[in-house]
Amino acid sequence: MHQYATDSYEKKFILLLIAILSIIATWFVYESIVILNSLTGLTPPWWLEIPSILTFYGVFYEIFDRWLWKKPVVHKLGLVRTPDLNGVWSGYVKSSHDEFKQEIEATLEVAQTWTHIEIHQKTKNSEGHSFAATIFTENIDAPRLVFMYRNAPAIDADPNMHQHLGSAQLVLSSDKKILSGDYYNCGRDRPTWGKLHFEKGSNIA
Repeated sequence: MHQYATDSYEKKFILLLIAILSIIATWFVYESIVILNSLTGLTPPWWLEIPSILTFYGVFYEIFDRWLWKKPVVHKLGLVRTPDLNGVWSGYVKSSHDEFKQEIEATLEVAQTWTHIEIHQKTKNSEGHSFAATIFTENIDAPRLVFMYRNAPAIDADPNMHQHLGSAQLVLSSDKKILSGDYYNCGRDRPTWGKLHFEKGSNIA
């Protein structure tokens, strides 16, 4: 997985919130030990280290990055605007190569955390993997996923097909079940462009 950018202001607030919670958690542990000592005379052994603020910060960050950010309640409260795109999306590709005559079956697999993402696009002829991405959420009608990818042809594909770079822009529908948009391939021998349409299938995350 690679990092992705976003224009949402949520990261400043969430990181500050995690820092505050880390300070509170550290203070709570320290006070609990003080109270325990005053009531029982017991003290932690010398080899048992009290968790630091940085320790709590790292734990809380990992919990939020991998799991908590996806929870519906976090989105309903407006804490996170970045959409959860995790899952297998099934659909089709239409290419300028054949003047958009065919709908080529395709799948889009997205693995995403709050800070990292990997996008794997596959058809019968080729596979593409993202290496850079941005999710736009501010001042637009609907969230947009823009990514760059490397595409490699299948072993039995048309011999005229070669590895190439490309970019795609997908718009997320209001019900969060459809990603649709367009793409452009930067192939040296056959630059093409076209349309992409995917619908949400089973979740992989």
